[in-house]
Amino acid sequence: MRDEKAESFKWVFKEFLALMGGVQPQTILTDQCKAMEIAINAIMPGITHLWCKWHVFKDARIELGPLYRKNAAFQDEFHKVITEMYTVDEFENAWGQMVEKYGLKDHHYMVKAYDKRKKWAKAYNKGKFCARMTSTQRSESANHMLKGVVPRNSSMNRFVEI
Repeated sequence: MRDEKAESFKWVFKEFLALMGGVQPQTILTDQCKAMEIAINAIMPGITHLWCKWHVFKDARIELGPLYRKNAAFQDEFHKVITEMYTVDEFENAWGQMVEKYGLKDHHYMVKAYDKRKKWAKAYNKGKFCARMTSTQRSESANHMLKGVVPRNSSMNRFVEI
């Protein structure tokens, strides 16, 4: 894609659905791109749209800084709350204890993450089909590698040649 605007994503999703005979997937796993979310809601209403946990952890590393990067106890607890809490009550209790323990109740990232918990917390997504995937990391790795080899403005013909 030349840009990551909602209209471009709408075109991509329309083309994807055409290739799939009009059948939309049950679940889609993405990063937190707002333009993509707008396109998904417009083109595939009713689909379960989840966020990639790899991106949630990456954002936490950036937004929480040394607390996340240099505090193994916090990092372990944060990962456990996100990946191992099976019920909503378990998640809510563990999250509440964690933000209290580390003084993060009013931290902008933690407030924002909590508000969107239904997009990434395991407890809120039980029974939603996602083929055991929780991350787009493999496609992110391929995307990163391709960006290093194929010039950004390459045509599809040039891409195939490379």
